[in-house]
Amino acid sequence: MVFKLEDLKTRFWTSIIIVVGLGLLVFYLDNLVIKIVLTAIFTGFLLLTQWEFYQMTANKDFNGQFVSYLAAPCLLTAVLITSFNPHWKFVSGVILGAIVFLLFLEHFFKNNKPISSIAISLMGIFYIIVPLSFLLKITFIPDQGVFSGRWWIVFLIFVTKAADVGAYFIGKMLGKHYLAPSISPKKTYEGLFAGIVCSVGVSFALIYLTPQAKVLFHPAWAYALALGFSLAIIGLLGDLAESLIKRDADVKDSNKLKGFGGFLDMFDSLIFTAPTFYLFLCYGNFI
Repeated sequence: MVFKLEDLKTRFWTSIIIVVGLGLLVFYLDNLVIKIVLTAIFTGFLLLTQWEFYQMTANKDFNGQFVSYLAAPCLLTAVLITSFNPHWKFVSGVILGAIVFLLFLEHFFKNNKPISSIAISLMGIFYIIVPLSFLLKITFIPDQGVFSGRWWIVFLIFVTKAADVGAYFIGKMLGKHYLAPSISPKKTYEGLFAGIVCSVGVSFALIYLTPQAKVLFHPAWAYALALGFSLAIIGLLGDLAESLIKRDADVKDSNKLKGFGGFLDMFDSLIFTAPTFYLFLCYGNFI
């Protein structure tokens, strides 16, 4: 399959700008102002991603609910506050509960197809905002030597996105056997295998290039293999979940941003891997 060189250039430079910009913010994360700026920028990304999702549901007679857009700024502010005092974890749950209550309350005054409207509003919150908020939660993990949130978020994003990149390029060049044609016609088994290989390769590289990681993860090779494989598969499920939604909405991309579609297209694999990775860190006693 032929690559569109102009699209590839746009995607490459856009990705570089985003990665370098956010990378610099994460590097100086000890500064309170930088933490606030990073939270604000990420809130903006999530609001755009949520808006894209709601735009795709327009053919479902969804008119949008103002309250649902409060979830990102309120929840991410709670994540920021919790990074200073872990005892305030309950704040996030209180905020989500209040937003769900307000979504129903809004329909007491605007009785316009409440079942579909509330259901889609809640999906925009619990499919996008809640799982992706774990990216910020991981980033704000307190310093524990080399294993601060900086290292964990780099590991998660690089390993997850390595699978995306490998599957995209190899799938386009060599893909012949379709993985799930009824959901995503362009996904192939060749791309899946390449994505797993790339993900495992990056996982090995990050662990073995970090001396402390080889001590923390024991045996290191088993963790590198398991994490690389797991994040590749879970990321694929996130990609397929978005493809399922886009297919029902009858759209090719979540937006029309030149080179990479939309923000939901960019975050789709992380929607599933971010909360999963956070649970691994918690229950594996790594944080």
